Amino acid sequence: MSENQHNCPQCSRKIMQSISNRCMYCGADLPEEHYLTQQEKNALLSAKMDQFRQNEENADNIISSLRKDFALPEKKVRKNRKDTCKDIKDSQQENAAVIAAALASINSQNKDGGNNSSE
Repeated sequence: MSENQHNCPQCSRKIMQSISNRCMYCGADLPEEHYLTQQEKNALLSAKMDQFRQNEENADNIISSLRKDFALPEKKVRKNRKDTCKDIKDSQQENAAVIAAALASINSQNKDGGNNSSE
């Protein structure tokens, strides 16, 4: 296999393994022999997601260490995403109920003779 088979036919840069069938540098279509199968794409995406999770966990540790080094107070402990989403959903439901009650009150006042101007 020649060296050129690992380079983009358009820009001659090295072809990087990706879920895309295009060159990551110039956007040119890549030859079919560089296309990944669906299984390879899933494995690549899974590996990237694992790396993102590890980076996120590591970032919290690094930031915490820096805070300690500079005698800065720790941030409040975040709720996990699932709890935060549940809190938001509950809050939205409460707001919707309050709005519905206010609209019902306005509507009932209008039906009861909301035109209270003196005649």
